[in-house]
Amino acid sequence: MLSRDSVLALMRERVHHPAAMRELLQVLKVPKDDRTAFKRHIKSLVASGDLIQIRGQRFGLPEKMDLYVGRLQTHAAGYGFVSPERPLESGGGTRLKILEAFATGLPVVSTPVGCEGIDGVHGQHLLVAERAQFADAIVQALLDPAAAQERAVRAQELARQQYDWSAVGRRAIEAVACASAAVGRPAAVLNGLAMQTEIPIR
Repeated sequence: MLSRDSVLALMRERVHHPAAMRELLQVLKVPKDDRTAFKRHIKSLVASGDLIQIRGQRFGLPEKMDLYVGRLQTHAAGYGFVSPERPLESGGGTRLKILEAFATGLPVVSTPVGCEGIDGVHGQHLLVAERAQFADAIVQALLDPAAAQERAVRAQELARQQYDWSAVGRRAIEAVACASAAVGRPAAVLNGLAMQTEIPIR
């Protein structure tokens, strides 16, 4: 019989990404007789914060998910901010959470490191502040919601033009076409890929 602690231990050992219940049952090889108890333990672990439930009814360990911990501040205009306990000050790669916020039309306040790799401009698409001035930047956004919303609209357009999958796909095809031309391969092989990018992926 599975216990709550054994379910959590199995999750830590074998589950490395958010997974739906069906996948968990398969990956963890839960016997049919234990599945009702297993599902009850998963719900209990979510309630206690040991597991996180995200979109698509998927479950994962907080330490293995790209999450920010902080306080949510909402505004009457219908948007909100997460004030992180520890703003991002190191790391690499593209900041997908900022692009998600851009795409959904949310105002963004970020550290310089937090928005590295994104073409957003301070004051035009978002507010950028070092950690010492981070709280002041959030207050500035809250005190001037009209300006915050204008930045959010421009950021949403930036996300659509440069970071939508169809835009990324077109740039990828252009890069492959240039590489193909450089080595003398026919560009006709790219036609199928080009057609695929006409369908937005969201």
